[in-house]
Amino acid sequence: LIKFVIIKSTKMGYKKPRETTANILSQAAFPNHGDTYTVIRHKFLIDASKSLLATHGFNIVNEVYKATADCNIAQGIYHIESTKDSELGMMFAWTNSYNKQVRFQCGIGAYVFVCNNGMVSGDMSTYARKHTGKADHDIHTQISSQIKSANKYYTKLINDKNEMRKIFLPKKDQ
Repeated sequence: LIKFVIIKSTKMGYKKPRETTANILSQAAFPNHGDTYTVIRHKFLIDASKSLLATHGFNIVNEVYKATADCNIAQGIYHIESTKDSELGMMFAWTNSYNKQVRFQCGIGAYVFVCNNGMVSGDMSTYARKHTGKADHDIHTQISSQIKSANKYYTKLINDKNEMRKIFLPKKDQ
């Protein structure tokens, strides 16, 4: 769904995200990038996502949080209960940064039960926003808007999956 950007470090090669907890992300130190930078707190994203999902009748069955060791780049993934498909579950995910290396991103999508890979279809349910101006307000509105349309996006992914099954691809082309 939303992939972490690999961040090059001058000392150690690359920083890889690792699983963490909502509590650790909530306690991460805020950045100070000057007057034009709007901090979008990880805790705000966690609370807003969970609250808006519940408000719109969605039941979270699993929460996964990942972050770089310093929590400057973080991701939240919420697996949402659904009985519409036996192979794909619904999910909502966001990525956020405190170090200006990644814009805030979020999207509704699906995850494959057998391997837990996530997916979205094109731009139908994704959103990205720089950390400026009233970004925190805009982001809350966008998360709400996407969650309101979650069933539509999820159904589209299921239909796309079923249509792909109808396409024959010879072994040589595979």
